[in-house]
Amino acid sequence: MNAITLTMPKPFSMLPDKSLIVSVDSEPAVAVFSQNLTIIGSVFTTGAIHVEGQIDGDINAQTVVLGETGRVRGSITSDYVIVNGSVTGDVIGENVQLQASASINGTVFYRKVGIRIGASVAKLRRI
Repeated sequence: MNAITLTMPKPFSMLPDKSLIVSVDSEPAVAVFSQNLTIIGSVFTTGAIHVEGQIDGDINAQTVVLGETGRVRGSITSDYVIVNGSVTGDVIGENVQLQASASINGTVFYRKVGIRIGASVAKLRRI
């Protein structure tokens, strides 16, 4: 089992708890977009991101977790996607998990999918 280390960089010591940077052993840190943050433009990373705020643009990352307060207006392309919030656009992933609070106004393209009761999806398509 990997050890989880939570660290708060010194320049960001005034940020709320949700803005903690999480790293697992030698794995890269998770980029966290807090609830009060809006990004206008696309986001690309070879690592993982956790979105509680709003992104008006596409997301391309290895792992994407969209929290309950997270909103994306654009497509999400990722190996592993967990959606709790809302997406206006397509979700493209190898493994996609749609939680009960998920709302997708677009097509979910997937190889493997898990859908909780309560999730709202416009269209599903296996790839």
